[in-house]
Amino acid sequence: MKKSVMVLLFATIIMIQGSGAIDRISTVDTNPSILSAAEKELDVPYVPTDEEVVNKMLNIANIGSTDILYDLGCGDGRIVVTAAKQYGTKGIGVDIDSDRIKECHQNAALAKVEDRVEFLQQDLFLTDFSKATVLTMYLLPSVNLKLRPKILSTLKPGTRVVSHDFDMGEWKADQVAELKSHTIYFWIVPANATGTWSWSEPNKKSASIQSLTIDQEFQNINGNVISESASAPIKDAKITGDKVQFTIEQEINGQSIPLTYVGKIVGNSIEGTIQSGNKSIIADRTWKASREPSTATTLEGTDEGNLDIIRI
Repeated sequence: MKKSVMVLLFATIIMIQGSGAIDRISTVDTNPSILSAAEKELDVPYVPTDEEVVNKMLNIANIGSTDILYDLGCGDGRIVVTAAKQYGTKGIGVDIDSDRIKECHQNAALAKVEDRVEFLQQDLFLTDFSKATVLTMYLLPSVNLKLRPKILSTLKPGTRVVSHDFDMGEWKADQVAELKSHTIYFWIVPANATGTWSWSEPNKKSASIQSLTIDQEFQNINGNVISESASAPIKDAKITGDKVQFTIEQEINGQSIPLTYVGKIVGNSIEGTIQSGNKSIIADRTWKASREPSTATTLEGTDEGNLDIIRI
């Protein structure tokens, strides 16, 4: 049964009968290659993840043989080992506790997946997980929020993130699943589309320059497409990985025609198509926009979350 408890109380528990592999992290800054007594000063107890939850997390992530999985706070390595054994996934587990790392190696040997997995005994905050295509974790809310800027800034757009029981504050999950008394959160890392974009629209006499300044809150965006003669708010706007999509209404011959812009963000450019809602009046066409680099901002968010209450 889930219940609310104070973080201070939770941190004093040695072992909890639970549902996930919560990370064991140091309260002090450590060199990731040199761990001593500090590794035992852990904020959070280890809780082995129920196998059903492991399978559900991997299923939601749509894990495959070409993925690179990083599990932060890997415990006995069961998520990494299961992914390697069932899906052929290359996996890296990170935990600061030497006893857990020994268990990881033992479990990998029993499953005969040593060639597909690696385990690192180090501080997860100092870990480079930028190559991950899938990131899994079971951490405290405060730890999720501390990791969130790094997740958004270092992971490639489209990377899948799965968290057991705890969310990421203002960054709302793209999918939430319930399993028994457990909650699984799933996100797709969005591209950073903030800033001012411009492109050329052909008309009968000449090319018309249009612009869009995007305000972005994680995967949600808003703004107005501005041309020489009109301004139209974008609707049904979203970012999924490196894909952006939005719709505007354009007045043509007294009719309001919906135009849906779909494109792929690569750095400071977007390339895609403009799809017409009435092809007898206006045809589909290609679309290429560029961004003024100095107008882009970060996606870190401003919330600190509710750090006093957690759920177990």
